[in-house]
Amino acid sequence: NTNGFVWSPDGGVMYVTETRRWEIYAYPYQAANGSLGPRRILARVPHEHGKPDGSTVDSEGCIWSANWEGGKVIRICLTNGETSQDDIDALADALDAALKNGE
Repeated sequence: NTNGFVWSPDGGVMYVTETRRWEIYAYPYQAANGSLGPRRILARVPHEHGKPDGSTVDSEGCIWSANWEGGKVIRICLTNGETSQDDIDALADALDAALKNGE
């Protein structure tokens, strides 16, 4: 079940969320011919964080993933070839409260 189809700020990488596999993939993209390079796993989302679902990319090139059934929003960044993953509990709590009309 593929979700979260987004692009890097420079358009050179396509990110795809595979909800059922709890993974987010990165594919190099060649705009000149429209081809995708080999898939690599960018992140494996821990099951306790929920299923990765919708996503977006910020101006720094980090992916924000809203995780279904987990109440988490995570930010995934690739720096110096290494992936870091931050949990944003406060934001998830605020979103949850907003969706429940502050209850």
